[in-house]
Amino acid sequence: MSIAIINRDFGEHAGAIGLGLNRFAEEQALVSSVNVITSSTSRDVLLLGKSSNIKLFLAKSLTSSSSGIFMRLFEVVYFSVFVLISLIKSRPRIIYVTSNPPVIIPFCVFIFCRFSGSKYIYHVQDIHPEASALVLNIPKIIVHFIKSIDTITLKNSELVITLSTDMKDTLLKRERGLNIRLLQNPAILKNKTIGVVKKNGAIFCGNAGRLQNIDILLKAIEICLEKNNSDFIFAFVGRGVFSKNLFLMSERYENFIYYGYVSAQDALNITSEYKWALLPIRSEVLHYAYPSKIPTYISAGCKLISITSNNTELAREIHTNNLGFNVEPYVKNIVASFESLSDFETSFVGAEKYSFLKIDEFGSLLSNIVNSIKE
Repeated sequence: MSIAIINRDFGEHAGAIGLGLNRFAEEQALVSSVNVITSSTSRDVLLLGKSSNIKLFLAKSLTSSSSGIFMRLFEVVYFSVFVLISLIKSRPRIIYVTSNPPVIIPFCVFIFCRFSGSKYIYHVQDIHPEASALVLNIPKIIVHFIKSIDTITLKNSELVITLSTDMKDTLLKRERGLNIRLLQNPAILKNKTIGVVKKNGAIFCGNAGRLQNIDILLKAIEICLEKNNSDFIFAFVGRGVFSKNLFLMSERYENFIYYGYVSAQDALNITSEYKWALLPIRSEVLHYAYPSKIPTYISAGCKLISITSNNTELAREIHTNNLGFNVEPYVKNIVASFESLSDFETSFVGAEKYSFLKIDEFGSLLSNIVNSIKE
């Protein structure tokens, strides 16, 4: 039995998910021939290719999270052709494909399976084109066309995996009969955070993009820094369309630190130095995506500040599990919350009981899902 695992990003450079996919491939290689189709060429991915029963199909990576729309579209076309050629060469009987990149790659898998008789699992990490339409001026007819393509892929899959109840409900509005399973993303766990002296500050780690309300957050931070009446530090790790803004603020303010892009393990180590972690996201986005950083933030020993509508699954999760608090996404509200953080120094102890999905567990769960389809 031959299987294929398709995800643009793989291994340590893709964070906890990438490491979980590594583990998934390793487990499947014990019982099947595994074909990994990706554009990641990190050391651990190349090492994975030396394992018995694992074959790598490596595409050239053409973009990053800060790349423009033209280059992103060009890469999707290029990667689509690469995926189809790789599938024809490897002829897997079962395919695991994610929404990275979205829509077109999974649809290519559907086409291949229609002609080959293979089966596929569709792991929806983000729901497109709805998420993209929130920040890009996409004509409605194109949005409808892309949704139709994606719906065809969804309803012909053996199983759809997604992250949250809101995302599941959104997919079921498209096609009521979908077989959907919820699976949280894994966390890279940090040891010995209890008792560690942390910096008096808040950190954001991830993609600094339009969907993350970074523009509103930076305005609030600038107001706090202009007052210059505390030693509170604001730190950012990652890259995205606001990378330049983050760099300029780090040049301007002593208490603003921009680390840029670092490895997943380095990001975890940096995050663990701070008391608070920031989770800004546009409220409407949560119907189409869900922040995967929560477990890693908690593992790093941080209390959470989500910045979104109070009436969202994210805000409810943080409140219910006593992980931190939510702030409505308005500049004055965010400023007020930063100025009152000292009132919460001993609050929010829910992290001690929070259930993490470890990387090995994530890989094993995916492997078990594939095995159930084989039977």
